[in-house]
Amino acid sequence: MKNAKFPTKDEYSTIIHLGHGDDIILTEIFIIFLFKLRRRFVNAVMASKVAVQQFINNLKNVKTYDKLCQHVTVVSAGNGSIKATMPVMEEHLNGRGTLHGGCTASLIDSVSSYGFATADDGKPGVSVDMSIQYIGAAKLGDIITIESTALKQKGLVRFADVLVTDQDGKIIAKASHTKAMK
Repeated sequence: MKNAKFPTKDEYSTIIHLGHGDDIILTEIFIIFLFKLRRRFVNAVMASKVAVQQFINNLKNVKTYDKLCQHVTVVSAGNGSIKATMPVMEEHLNGRGTLHGGCTASLIDSVSSYGFATADDGKPGVSVDMSIQYIGAAKLGDIITIESTALKQKGLVRFADVLVTDQDGKIIAKASHTKAMK
């Protein structure tokens, strides 16, 4: 990790814009914010629950889809895995009054990415595949747990199993997540 070359703020900004296309507009402030957070990901402290929670707490100030995770609380994190909880709130519901499947998918993607970032090299990677089985429903006020277990945390391709449960342990969704590391 000491010999790794990380992009400068300008290079990082270019990478983000090239990687997401024209459909997402990132402000210069948000680019600086991401650049500073990148340092936290590569810091050895990133393997701690506190560091991941600090990253999530910073999401309260962003206006992108990552804001979905602003109410996530990290229970444990390290070695590419993470366990977190989140209350189901009104903005997370579908028309039937249960946790929206798209919200569930985004939580699986984001939280498992935070888990991957706790591996030795601190890389969150980019998703190349997610397979999700929706098994149950969570309601307004439920506290869901998102637990991502790294199956492979080294190399260019990494894998995790993710389980989403409610406060009673009832399974809401099961997923497998594959990430490519740059």
